[in-house]
Amino acid sequence: MLPASPHLDELEGILQSKNNKNFLMMMWLQDHLEEIKDYDYILIDTHPEFGTLTKNMIAVSDYVVVPLEPSEYGFIQSKQQFDLRMKEFRDDAVDIRTRESLIEAKVLYLANRVKHNTRSSHEFGQIIDQIENLVAILNEREVFNSSTMLKTPVFDLDQAKRNPKTLQQINAAYQQLLESVK
Repeated sequence: MLPASPHLDELEGILQSKNNKNFLMMMWLQDHLEEIKDYDYILIDTHPEFGTLTKNMIAVSDYVVVPLEPSEYGFIQSKQQFDLRMKEFRDDAVDIRTRESLIEAKVLYLANRVKHNTRSSHEFGQIIDQIENLVAILNEREVFNSSTMLKTPVFDLDQAKRNPKTLQQINAAYQQLLESVK
């Protein structure tokens, strides 16, 4: 696990002038196959944007998991914008000899922060049923806020802060995600 850095915005600027700026991570991984060959999965968490760093990570990914939330900007606009940007990236990132896209990542969607008692979440629930590649639904839970504030994984929190049903839901969502990528 590699931690994020507050200097990623500086790296984003540096990459802009590089040739193959969207494929530097792919080249690094190809140069370091021995170091990563023992891993079953490499999970990469990026900012919810489509900058050069995110494109680098998408270029090396088999799957991209896109969280969707029950709000106008968390769902409708973000999904449409992501789908459009992903299509543009696939169309632009082609092997110049074969004209085949270098981007092979399959997009999966995760419904996140769904509440049981709000109109927006109920409407969201009706819409997400129609989304192809929706792999799991995670309900809004205070334990996620506690985990973030304490900088501690949910499963490592004091038992008083965890609800066994919530942990079961997280495990179920994770299992659904794993089943989707097999």
